Amino acid sequence: MNNIFLFIGPGYNEKRKFIKSLEINENSYNFKNIFIVTNDINNKLYFLNTKYKNNIIYYEHKEKQVDCCNFVLRSLQEIKKNQDIEEEDILIICHEDCFINDIKLFNVVLNNMKKYDLICREYPDKRYNRKNYIMNDIIFLKKKILKNSNINLLTQLPNIKFQNYCEGYLTENIWNKCNNKLKISYTHCTKGDTELGFYHEPSNGIIGKKWDKKNINNIFS
Repeated sequence: MNNIFLFIGPGYNEKRKFIKSLEINENSYNFKNIFIVTNDINNKLYFLNTKYKNNIIYYEHKEKQVDCCNFVLRSLQEIKKNQDIEEEDILIICHEDCFINDIKLFNVVLNNMKKYDLICREYPDKRYNRKNYIMNDIIFLKKKILKNSNINLLTQLPNIKFQNYCEGYLTENIWNKCNNKLKISYTHCTKGDTELGFYHEPSNGIIGKKWDKKNINNIFS
């Protein structure tokens, strides 16, 4: 069976949410290992006094959009170089405010990773003439997608302006270069219940258009 690894972060100024989500995820599923990827020195110092002290990946970018993009890139860099992670192992990259709340659906996603190398959600954002983009809050992938020579895991990310947003950058330069993927299209609010078995906690406690779950039995059919 594939080993399952979790990469969670970045959690800048969100230590409380970070700890909460980590505990829920850890108690919900027996991950092979969990990595803390953060740009917040307070998070780093806190986790240095926990069992995760050897699994901390720290970086210093704090600018919004740039820090999110670097969180994903730093996670992918660790995945690529870590010799304990096999090509067919399943890696989950998730934000610090995302936690498993539907273990049945979560296991359905894992089961479908037998067929795919990447499972993610895609949002058809038409503002500012944007293309559809893959949401980075929760990503399921296999290490082997990083063998693609067209994927460049930059060690230093160029400054991302609002028009060149994090999701668009990663969609174009990473996720779209994976051929064997399942993109779950959604038009509801990104926060709240998701099609991947996670709950994305809203920053202000307010969720806009919620997922009505009418398609829950057809997502993977």
